[in-house]
Amino acid sequence: ILAAIYLDREDWQNAGVMLLQYVALEPDHAPSHFAVALCFDNLGDFDRALVHYNRFLELDDGLDDVRSFQVNQRVDSLERILIENQ
Repeated sequence: ILAAIYLDREDWQNAGVMLLQYVALEPDHAPSHFAVALCFDNLGDFDRALVHYNRFLELDDGLDDVRSFQVNQRVDSLERILIENQ
């Protein structure tokens, strides 16, 4: 998948574009929502990152304990950042 190459190169913009197309086709694929969130997070688009981190958490439902823990931590951080910057 081309998105994986972009992610490997930390080309967040192009990876995000590719992953959003995939998420449109497979909206219930939790790992893709995580990857999209990671792209938005690295691009500084925290509102959109939160949407996809939260969707990942809904879909994953604790199946990936380590990633779920990390995402929960990041969601808390992003929510604080967004509140502080209002």
